[in-house]
Amino acid sequence: MDDCDTWSLAEQLIKQHGRNAAVVAADKFVDFQKLGDDDGMAKWVQVLLTIRELSKKRG
Repeated sequence: MDDCDTWSLAEQLIKQHGRNAAVVAADKFVDFQKLGDDDGMAKWVQVLLTIRELSKKRG
């Protein structure tokens, strides 16, 4: 997943889930962790970090 896709997904989650977007991303991370899917885990870590960054910018 490239940076553009990560930002797009993070923005979509924020629009859909508001303040709970980070929780949703963390839950997805855990789902992939349970599967032992390192690529999936890495993707959701990046999405989570992007959500946090966007949330800081938006105040």
